[in-house]
Amino acid sequence: MTRKSYFPVVASILILLWAVPGQAQTVLNSTTLSAAVATTSQRSFQLASASNITANTHRLLIGVEMLVVTSVNTTTNIVQVSRTGTATTHGVGDTVLIVPSGASVGRDLSGTCTVSATYRPTVNTNTGRLFDCAAGYWQERPSTAYTVYRQEFDGPCFASELADGTVELVTDGAENRAICPGGPPNVFTYRLDGAQTTPFLSKGGTLDIDGSGTDNEGVEITAQDIAVSVSGWVETGTSPAAYTRASITIASISGTDNVYFGWKLAAAAVDDQVPETINTGAFYTINSTAGNLEIQTADDGTDADDEDDQVGNWADGETHVLEVRVSTSGVFTFYIDGLESTITTATGAAAAGDLLVPVLAMLQESDADTELNVNWWEIGFLNDTSEF
Repeated sequence: MTRKSYFPVVASILILLWAVPGQAQTVLNSTTLSAAVATTSQRSFQLASASNITANTHRLLIGVEMLVVTSVNTTTNIVQVSRTGTATTHGVGDTVLIVPSGASVGRDLSGTCTVSATYRPTVNTNTGRLFDCAAGYWQERPSTAYTVYRQEFDGPCFASELADGTVELVTDGAENRAICPGGPPNVFTYRLDGAQTTPFLSKGGTLDIDGSGTDNEGVEITAQDIAVSVSGWVETGTSPAAYTRASITIASISGTDNVYFGWKLAAAAVDDQVPETINTGAFYTINSTAGNLEIQTADDGTDADDEDDQVGNWADGETHVLEVRVSTSGVFTFYIDGLESTITTATGAAAAGDLLVPVLAMLQESDADTELNVNWWEIGFLNDTSEF
């Protein structure tokens, strides 16, 4: 599904060019109902655990109903609540989000945010709507098991130089920002290898990244605005399990020298789109003009050559959905067209505290007709404490 953007897309980004330190968010605790709430007048709730709840300090969010805790019995796990809003019934096993005062606001959130100063999620206590600070911006999440952000590329993207917001740079090593409708993520940073016309062209519902098709020209795209934030989408050990997924079509595989898609450490782009030189990452890669498709991990920037597994071959004109998942503990798994890829040697993992961003990159072989198009790009999170 497509999530709506709740921040002014162009104006706020072009004027807020400050960096945010990547520090940990406070993730809210949760529990479940161990007995149904059968009536809207019920004030006594049976929980699976009440150990993290303090009377007159915490609120409970069940669905979109916000409850004020008036007393807690940690022996029986029964809490007494005040139901000041619109009361509804709830079933056994329903998720109960434990909301401290710092995670409560009386409005919807938008614009930029500082990860270290926020809770995940932050709750609008008037409506029950949930907001996460991700990649430097407030993003709304649904009250479901998953939060999914999907960029459709169904309208023209606005491109500008990253450093000052002026016209897009087309020189070797230039960094640019693209702001796209139809998301979030909405905002992307892309870095050029080789002087070239734009390698970030949104047209007709797809993103075309192969530029002019000149040998050794390339681009690395991350789903972030590094002029605003280096906080990443995932912090290993803090963030819930997450995935990045994209539908990609390649018309002529002989035009691809290096291609990779997945997660990388929130850091500077590498030259020539060589994933072996990335310090911490997990990717699907195409490493030859024959379309050899591999899964690859790197956990120190030096040994990725030894951490790849052959998956198959990408043929001319094929479309595949690539997906790379990362667990809360930093373990990566790989899926293509919904099927899990077998891992034998690609066992690198992210370390606690690593900040990861979704990434897509391509280095062009001498073939003007490559036409590598991204049909859509998703980033998703589990909202509970389980893993994929």
